[in-house]
Amino acid sequence: MMKNKGFLMIESLIALMITLIALTAFTTMILDSRQFEKKIEYRSDRALANYMLNEFKLKEVVVHDHVFRE
Repeated sequence: MMKNKGFLMIESLIALMITLIALTAFTTMILDSRQFEKKIEYRSDRALANYMLNEFKLKEVVVHDHVFRE
């Protein structure tokens, strides 16, 4: 009976470690995807602002709360 309890304890600890590793990997992927999304959004906003500045001869443009100047 003692061996069985020890085995169940080790099995539970291994399952907990696997769960924590999976949760850490999932969280890292979510944070990286959000960071990538912000980077792409900023690049597209900058491209739009450059187009508007050059096309309409403006001094500054506000796109999504970012101020872009000549």
